[in-house]
Amino acid sequence: MAGPERDRIAEIIVRTDDGRPDGRGSGYRVTDGAVLTAAHVVAGTGHIWVRFNADLPGESSVPAQVLVADPAADVAVLSVAPRVLGENLAPALFGALGERVATLDCVAVGFPRFKLREDPQDPLDSPLSRYRDS
Repeated sequence: MAGPERDRIAEIIVRTDDGRPDGRGSGYRVTDGAVLTAAHVVAGTGHIWVRFNADLPGESSVPAQVLVADPAADVAVLSVAPRVLGENLAPALFGALGERVATLDCVAVGFPRFKLREDPQDPLDSPLSRYRDS
């Protein structure tokens, strides 16, 4: 099992329009222009940013918008700008459920609250001034 690709792991940063605190979640870049996340992470948000490789060389943050969200399934797809114009990121590969019972290994990645850190490079009033290590 190869596991998740580090450059595809995304920190979703949301700012609400109704005065609630900024929110965070995790996502995974499934194509050059799409990030898969949970619908509850982006529900009722005003602005969304997607950050890749936080606090690492090559860190980048891009604005995003919700392409589709299904609250019942708690799934959302965000639209993001391609990393580099002309770059063609291959779609992420996913498995399928089989016909029989099986025990499978899996890997999960998230951005837990206890890993929240301040970024000295960004102004403190910016939602990008804080990040969570994965």
